[in-house]
Amino acid sequence: MEWKNEFLNWDPGEFCGIDTIIIPGEDLWVPDLYIYEMTESDDKSPVIPYFIISSDGIITESKPLRIVSTCNLDIFKFPFDKQTCYLTFGPYVHSVQDIIMLPKFNSSQVNSNSQEIFVSKGDWVLLDISVSSMTIWSEGVEYSQVIFELIIKRAPVVYIINLIIPSCFLVLLDVVSMFIQMGTGERLGFKITVVLGFSVLLLILNDMLPNSDNPAVLGEFFLYSCM
Repeated sequence: MEWKNEFLNWDPGEFCGIDTIIIPGEDLWVPDLYIYEMTESDDKSPVIPYFIISSDGIITESKPLRIVSTCNLDIFKFPFDKQTCYLTFGPYVHSVQDIIMLPKFNSSQVNSNSQEIFVSKGDWVLLDISVSSMTIWSEGVEYSQVIFELIIKRAPVVYIINLIIPSCFLVLLDVVSMFIQMGTGERLGFKITVVLGFSVLLLILNDMLPNSDNPAVLGEFFLYSCM
């Protein structure tokens, strides 16, 4: 994050060519920025109380931050779904008359840098990140914002192995059971085994699916298969 303080500038030629300094930030004014979608932050994030000040008055603050944010999920196509999430940065108090938010890099640069450092446990693949700036009105006051749009895709391999392949196998067994002679206990036992198999898969799917009002088509398939 960078901002300009017009009262903190100097001529490097008058100070032995020094054009940047690093000082503690306790006595510096810092923009009151926060992430609108943030629900909680990680207190274990390292505290870096220093700022880099350039001779032209540009102040740079750079520190890692781990957060938990909200994202509206559409899981209808689970596990082949794509999700679009947003991270909105903006001031908490100051209006656009005091703070104007602008992205430091364009969308192409942000996407390229993010692809290099993106780390996942294997659940998601980062497809694209774009950045834009806009202003909003709230109670008659205009505020400036920078919005990052993240498009991520679920990695379906684990779900294919643990859910889809076993369910296809159970469907095949159900079809095969139709050729077992009627009136024997073998056919009934075969059917019960198939129903129990789908019941177990439903329990596994229930643990894997996030809570959502929009049901996944895979869950409906399992439900109808049990019927």
